[in-house]
Amino acid sequence: MVRSRQNQVPAEFEAFYSPILQLKIQLTSKKKELAAENTVPGFMMLHYSTFTMTKLYQQQDMDYSKIIIIRELIEYILSHDNFKLENEYKSRLCSYIDNLAKELNTSFKAYVYIAMYHGYLDAEIYRCLHPDISIYDFAAAQYVKAETRNSMKNYHDASVKVLEELKLPVNKQSLADRQLKLSKSMGK
Repeated sequence: MVRSRQNQVPAEFEAFYSPILQLKIQLTSKKKELAAENTVPGFMMLHYSTFTMTKLYQQQDMDYSKIIIIRELIEYILSHDNFKLENEYKSRLCSYIDNLAKELNTSFKAYVYIAMYHGYLDAEIYRCLHPDISIYDFAAAQYVKAETRNSMKNYHDASVKVLEELKLPVNKQSLADRQLKLSKSMGK
């Protein structure tokens, strides 16, 4: 039996995924109310991930409306003074987190790097268009620092060059490539 890798991601994405995994651990605990200091960094990174996932889904011509719903759910949760979550919300968030890990594990890394940078740009535009959303009250937990942004830009540019050298489309992932990678990762 192949062991599930839903809580593991490639080492390159560990800094991105680690706060999200910690949030998932909190969500799956028996606690009714989550402690803000343990969950805000995870919620902030999860919020950013919705922009990255939207870009990944756009690359694959997939419907991303459920990702927008998750983004709105995160904003709703962070707009309250406590983090007392209904089981339905916890379930939706955990399902999304599992899907995020699957995408990070099965997508060609060059496309993930491109989606992360484009997602960051979209997140910044979103912040400018919606400055009153309470998620931005958590300034200490903001997800992208200047050095991270510069690194993302460098990875983005390198990924574009790799895809161009391989004569692959820069903004579209091939379904066949994803299926091949997925079958290899599952040992088939």
